[in-house]
Amino acid sequence: AQKQKGQREEELVKSKSRSSAGSKQGRLVEEILQFFLPEGFPESVGDSYLAYSLWRGAQNVISAMTAVLSTHALLKAVGVRGAGVAAATNWVLKDGIGQI
Repeated sequence: AQKQKGQREEELVKSKSRSSAGSKQGRLVEEILQFFLPEGFPESVGDSYLAYSLWRGAQNVISAMTAVLSTHALLKAVGVRGAGVAAATNWVLKDGIGQI
């Protein structure tokens, strides 16, 4: 009887920790969505807004990757080795100079 009681208590603790983790994940997802989506989404935007945003995000990621790869190829062509150098150079050219 004591062993069964201990097992039930252990299951209850596990259940509470799972629901607590789920609510933390839910809050995190809500915070992320509030940060990236406009207020009142989806009623406040047109039907094509989500598709446009997803494609625009993909385009931004691919554009950044292309810039690093092309900088790497250019530096390699002039004799500089290392992908880290290309990424650092790309950051300086794009973001560093942009701050000035």
